[in-house]
Amino acid sequence: MKNKIIFIIMLTAILFASCRKDLLSPQPQTQYQPSDAFSNPQRIEQEVRGLYSAVKSGQFYGGRYIIYNEVRGEDFLNNTQNGVTAFQTWNFTTT
Repeated sequence: MKNKIIFIIMLTAILFASCRKDLLSPQPQTQYQPSDAFSNPQRIEQEVRGLYSAVKSGQFYGGRYIIYNEVRGEDFLNNTQNGVTAFQTWNFTTT
């Protein structure tokens, strides 16, 4: 009998806790509305910095492809033999 009462109390608590409308569509904490994107100079600066950080990525438009073609040339000598300096590409052992 005691277990049945505890089960009913827990079930009731779960049902009442899950019926809150504000939990169904939460507002993201790290995003803002597109209409507020250019609302002040700080946000504009953050967006420009975000764009430039994406362009500086080595994967942007296959940027590593251009670098690896340079590494495979005759005038490049790899002294350190680690993966950061494209040793596998220089050695023609990429998978």
